[in-house]
Amino acid sequence: MIAQTFSEKRIAQFNKADMAQLVDAIAKWQVMLGLGSDSTEQELVFICQFIYDNFGSLTLSDINTASNLVVSQKIRLEYTSQRKITALYVSKSLNAYIEYKTELYNEILANKRKHLAKLEDSNVRVLSQSEKANDFKNHIISMYKNYEEDGWTIDFGDFVYEWMKKLDLINNAIVPQAIAYAETRYIEDKKNPNSFAMQVKMGLNNIESIKFQKKKYAREYVVNNFFQCNDILDIIQLIKIDQF
Repeated sequence: MIAQTFSEKRIAQFNKADMAQLVDAIAKWQVMLGLGSDSTEQELVFICQFIYDNFGSLTLSDINTASNLVVSQKIRLEYTSQRKITALYVSKSLNAYIEYKTELYNEILANKRKHLAKLEDSNVRVLSQSEKANDFKNHIISMYKNYEEDGWTIDFGDFVYEWMKKLDLINNAIVPQAIAYAETRYIEDKKNPNSFAMQVKMGLNNIESIKFQKKKYAREYVVNNFFQCNDILDIIQLIKIDQF
């Protein structure tokens, strides 16, 4: 159920009809907690607005799953004595759920990597230097096209950055700019604490994860600056078979 939430509509994108379903979900949560129905519809709407403002990256399925996990005590919270559901209780529940979801997501990714590694080991085919060079050329052309279309591209796996580093194509003058960009980008991302993708990347604010993410941003800056300053035909001419 949690895996399916990644492809569903986010609360931040909800319209009036969607928000009505969210109100129903919170009312159901209150009943499941045994709190009766003391909250007025207006109070439930206020709680839903709070969710919209602070947990917009979640989905309706996330809310239902979180309530089930909390009520079934698969996610444990400190005991709170109350007559009706509150924004504070919902906030504690959803933050605990996000942590649970993050841990599960990371576990899924780790298992996926292990599974793919086993498949690669069993179906390994050694590529020639020429094939590797051609694959890299196609990869860099695709990235450059993304850069031209969107004004920015992501170097997944740092393949281009590592290639640039190997060929000494990184100008030392760009390094301070890249570091400054990484700090600014991180601060901007921190302004959106609801972003589940951000929480996964940050490892729930683990220091090492933060350092890694800043390094990733800096490397992205270096690669994008390289694309900005060079034509794709000139870049391709730098690719040689003996580099692979």
